[in-house]
Amino acid sequence: MTDLPDGMKSYLELERSLDEYARAANEALGSGGARFALFKAAYKQQFSPGAADAIVWAILGDILVLYYLGLTPSVIVELHATLEHYARRDLPYLITSKKESCGVVKQLVERRTLSELSKMLVTIGVWSNEDSAFMSRLAKLRNGIAHNNEASLGRALGGQEYQHINDARLAVAEIDVLPYVMSTIVALVKLATA
Repeated sequence: MTDLPDGMKSYLELERSLDEYARAANEALGSGGARFALFKAAYKQQFSPGAADAIVWAILGDILVLYYLGLTPSVIVELHATLEHYARRDLPYLITSKKESCGVVKQLVERRTLSELSKMLVTIGVWSNEDSAFMSRLAKLRNGIAHNNEASLGRALGGQEYQHINDARLAVAEIDVLPYVMSTIVALVKLATA
């Protein structure tokens, strides 16, 4: 480490880095209660007891833990994966009730993206254009995060330019992800009750 500038040496000292990670984790845990209070208030305002409760209980538990911990990039990735999974799973049955036809439709949609699936669900009247626009925004964020692409994240965040992926990921971490969670619940309720 002697050939590194003094400023860089301090960043590379493992013990100091681990202490910083622990501090950040404790800070995130400390604000988790406040995040959950916001979720509970938004949820009670938007949903009455019923399908949404079942969806949160059965599907979104792990995502809500990530939300509590303040892991916004992970929440975005998991929301996308969840929506894509259930859209792909349910679309064939929404198109046809014939077992043989369902198998064919499953093959046709198995490699479709969430953005593509959402357009199909708009066409058959399950989701709205607003739902599809949300899926598109979510997919752009997810793709930028999953592929560590600062240019893609910059476009998804309104045309920002980032010099390094870490800068883009820090910007993603600042996103208020609660509206994304709520929009996901809305979309899953529509899918489950179609």
